[in-house]
Amino acid sequence: MNNRRIPDFDSVARAALSASPGLLQQWFPAGRLSGRELAIGDLAGNPGDSCRINVETGKWADFATDHRGGDLVSLYAAMRGLEQGRACHELAGELGLVNGHEPATSNGAAAAKANGPAPKAKPAASGRKKVTWTPIHPVPDTAPRPSHHHFEYGEPSAVWTYTDADGRVVGYICRFEKAKGKEIVPQSWCRGDNGKFEWRWLSFAKPRPIYGLQALAARPDATVVLVEGEKTADAGARLLPKAVVVTFPGGSKAWRYVDWSPLKGRKVIVVPDADGPGCDAFDGYLDNYGVWKPGIAQELQSIAAGVRVVQPPDGVAPGWDLADALAEGWSPEQTEQFIRRALRHPSKPPTDPPPADDGDPVLVNDDSDRGAPDYGDPPPDDGWHGGPDQFAPVPLGYDRTHYYYLAAGTRQITALSAGQHNKSGMMSLAGLSRFWERTWFFARNGVAWDTAADSLMRACEARGFFNPANRRRGRGVWIEDGHAVVNMGDSLIVDGQEMPFNQFRSRYVYEAGEPVSAKMESPLTDAEARKLLTIAQSLRWQKPVSAELLAGWIMIAPLSGALEWRPHIWVTGTAHSGKTTVIRDIVRRALGPIAFCFDGKSSESSLRQRMDYDALPVVFDEPEQSDDGSRRMVQNVIELARISSSGGLIFKGTQNQSGAKGYLARSAMCLSSINMTLQHYQDETRFTPLVLEKNEPKDDEEKVRSEEHFQTLMRDINATLTPSFSNRLLMRSVRLLPIILDNARTFTDAVAAVMGNRRIGDQIGTMMAGAYALEAHDRLTFDQAVAWIKRSDWTDHTPVEAEKNETRLLSTIMQYQLRVMTGTGTGHDRTIGELVDAARGKDDNLVPDSANKTLRRHGIRYEPPNVGKGHGAGIWIANQHQALKRILRDTPWGTNWRNGLLSIDGAVKSSDAIRFGAGAVSRAVFLPIEVLDTS
Repeated sequence: MNNRRIPDFDSVARAALSASPGLLQQWFPAGRLSGRELAIGDLAGNPGDSCRINVETGKWADFATDHRGGDLVSLYAAMRGLEQGRACHELAGELGLVNGHEPATSNGAAAAKANGPAPKAKPAASGRKKVTWTPIHPVPDTAPRPSHHHFEYGEPSAVWTYTDADGRVVGYICRFEKAKGKEIVPQSWCRGDNGKFEWRWLSFAKPRPIYGLQALAARPDATVVLVEGEKTADAGARLLPKAVVVTFPGGSKAWRYVDWSPLKGRKVIVVPDADGPGCDAFDGYLDNYGVWKPGIAQELQSIAAGVRVVQPPDGVAPGWDLADALAEGWSPEQTEQFIRRALRHPSKPPTDPPPADDGDPVLVNDDSDRGAPDYGDPPPDDGWHGGPDQFAPVPLGYDRTHYYYLAAGTRQITALSAGQHNKSGMMSLAGLSRFWERTWFFARNGVAWDTAADSLMRACEARGFFNPANRRRGRGVWIEDGHAVVNMGDSLIVDGQEMPFNQFRSRYVYEAGEPVSAKMESPLTDAEARKLLTIAQSLRWQKPVSAELLAGWIMIAPLSGALEWRPHIWVTGTAHSGKTTVIRDIVRRALGPIAFCFDGKSSESSLRQRMDYDALPVVFDEPEQSDDGSRRMVQNVIELARISSSGGLIFKGTQNQSGAKGYLARSAMCLSSINMTLQHYQDETRFTPLVLEKNEPKDDEEKVRSEEHFQTLMRDINATLTPSFSNRLLMRSVRLLPIILDNARTFTDAVAAVMGNRRIGDQIGTMMAGAYALEAHDRLTFDQAVAWIKRSDWTDHTPVEAEKNETRLLSTIMQYQLRVMTGTGTGHDRTIGELVDAARGKDDNLVPDSANKTLRRHGIRYEPPNVGKGHGAGIWIANQHQALKRILRDTPWGTNWRNGLLSIDGAVKSSDAIRFGAGAVSRAVFLPIEVLDTS
């Protein structure tokens, strides 16, 4: 018999509350703490703001589902799917108040009884991992029929089925009656990250469907009547049989999460409930600061054939709707007459501010609003970051001494210190006549700038910490929740649809910039896109596969922002081999205005500053490498490309000491020169060489054929690579983006399997996915990808056999050539490696003593075998020596070759200093002769 004492319900609730907010942040790692509240997307722990938990009282509410509770025990029960008694006991065990997980007795059982019947739940193991559930739409036919019995509310009084246009079930909305009102809870078929599937009390996936999609599809010409609530929609369908009556899940607070696209081109009548929240949501309103907030009617005006609003009748009770009309005995004819009489156009923003009694701005008096001013809707996980008002600045958050905004006019992130919130600073965020004079901050004496500034700063604080480096997205192609987003500089293209910046809902801030001048056109067909590959194959390459890699790179380079790996190419060849044709006539023309193009004198800093936070391809033609300075400049560009391959942020200090400025390195790059100068193995795995054959006709006949080939090539280029082709190629890349990303992963696995190198898989696989996308638009299998790879000769395209950095370092030293003078005055040119052989007596023309003296003058000393000291023959290489610095100048090891040498097998560092000559004493690294034996 178990005599352990089980804490009562109130004790567990108090203990949980005393452990907050730490306990809550343990339950919800993605939660965001702001003041007294923890915000989270839902009870599954997804990021967002729909669910709020007061860390001081324990009260919580999920506004997307209207599910709420008064303590952390009920929260624990809801998130684990347990009855109250079981939740109380398990939470007590988690808090260390009781050991084990036996069913609660005494007060715990009483609490469970007081909260009503609930299904039995399997006891959870202590410390089990919380499961994250993702709704699946539509529900598969194999899913079992759900039980609508709720673990806390019991049996529902009504259940509404949401379907898609084809009648497939999406989920259910259940209504539960309570002593003090009702609870409306959505039910979804979900997949857990533990691999299990089951019905869960979770909201539908966003964007959420309209209730009545099947009826909309069946009656495409009928007028649509939009109401609030499923019960009202069913009543409206009986009262207005000529129309299709629809609604949406979540109530008036959740309309921004709805997919309204099925109402595109339809005539829509919106009928709000007779209450403030309903009318505000359906027809817009002025918030407490005088800022106009559009509603559903205004949202639908951009897509519907026509929108009208029905004013609720006078004298009805608050909350009156068409369900009440049906209960009151209204007939269909009476309802239709009422609709016709009450129709009006949707509301518009006021042209003048509301009057104030004494000329001062009207402020919020409700204390509950002071901590989080209703300047704009807090950004949910997929919510507006700009808000629907195109003339309003958007508070983004704060970071130490600065507050961040998305300025209305520039559509760019603007940082203001507290002292910069003056008239000029505030007008940099929004225009005087377009915004500030439309708000309640404006009165007879003008705009109350101090009050407006205070409101803005408090709004930033309510939004929380903001890091521009992680949230800022410039021009280019990005992927977000499976959707392709193209920032064109002056607008966005989302899944092929062009839209203004402020109409796209995202957690990222897409900034405006110089328009890239691309146009919306239909994507290239397979046959049209294949022409680019044909042109690339017309060039004279040392390896034919270079044509596929060039065309594939062009296809994927505009997708730099969305790619997991950004490959770089380096087009090389002798003079007159065709590099200019490749870069200027093919690459630049195929990419069009979406590419950054630089000439050979451009520096890394100019590239970085031009790229800023854009994710656009870079074309760098003929970088100069005529002297040490220009070679260093090219190496800096290569280092920038190295970071860009995997994507990263670069921070550089500013001259005015205002802090480090960030730059985004996320561009696929194309370089062109006679020689490819890569010094690191990691760079060889990021740059793929595309080598052109030398064009040297042997006779006049061959010269004529060469000229005819060039003229034919240029005719094909001029006929194919037009501005329209460039635009349509970009549209094809964007349209196929999800498929290209999947194929890139498949090709990466295939290349790694065939060539035995994962890094080469990333490099080659991404470009091959681009080449494949020029010929087809489907996903390929691993076996198909392997077959594609095996059909080509990859010699010279992959550094699979490349030396490691330490081996390359030793080779650089051993291959350095010196001149050795003998006692007869004769000079001999020998590499350092050859001098080591001579010091060993392996050169008939050079005595060992002369060789060893020359080596010592250059920081290297041959050591013969010494049985007494226990080592064989080898060489000492000084850690510090001026001659070695000259030898390794302009290499990655110019200032520190010691660590690289110590990475060589058999290397040993000296315990004492080694003498290399007069005044040349240094610690050194010993390398056994077997490492460099050239005999």
